[in-house]
Amino acid sequence: MSFSIPHSVSMKIPCTVISRDWSKFDAVQYELELSATELATTLSDDVDYLFSLYKEMLSELINKHAPQRMTVRNKQHHALWFDGECYAARCEVRWLERIHRRQRTPVCHRKWRAAVTRYQHFLGAKQQYNSRCIMDSAGVCQWHLDR
Repeated sequence: MSFSIPHSVSMKIPCTVISRDWSKFDAVQYELELSATELATTLSDDVDYLFSLYKEMLSELINKHAPQRMTVRNKQHHALWFDGECYAARCEVRWLERIHRRQRTPVCHRKWRAAVTRYQHFLGAKQQYNSRCIMDSAGVCQWHLDR
């Protein structure tokens, strides 16, 4: 038995994104500089002035301590069954991995590894379900796929 799903793979389109470099952000130094600004010492009651000062000072400090950078990201194409549930599960695993790599504690490691195992079982079940649906359809495509 053979059949095909009408799905065309499009080229990866690079996307330029502006983000901040938080890797060298020093919160203590930021707080010290913030406490020394006019924003921390002003006695003004003028709301407009305070808001403009707030925006100006925080923008200046954040640009100094976590400068903006432009990065190019490619949209990664996933299997057709990779939906919002899969994406959320993957985000959780990556989030726990980042925590583990920062803290390096046994508890964080166990939580991350447990999430990886759950994620792998979840993807396996999703794959099996969709493969079974395709096989049960006897070659008739029951999905409407526009990508």
